[in-house]
Amino acid sequence: MRVIINRIEKDTAVLELENGKTVNAPVCLFENAAEGGVYHITADPSQARALKAQNEEKLKRLFGS
Repeated sequence: MRVIINRIEKDTAVLELENGKTVNAPVCLFENAAEGGVYHITADPSQARALKAQNEEKLKRLFGS
């Protein structure tokens, strides 16, 4: 998904999505944030699986299986 920083208001980036909608996000999420900046957001399924496995292992250690 492509997002464009439409404007920056204090610590908030107002983003324009591909469908024309706007959403707010913390400006600290974007490296070198500037109005007109274009960013691509992609899912990372393999990283999500790895994090899930780590969390499951932590829960097992905390609460047993």
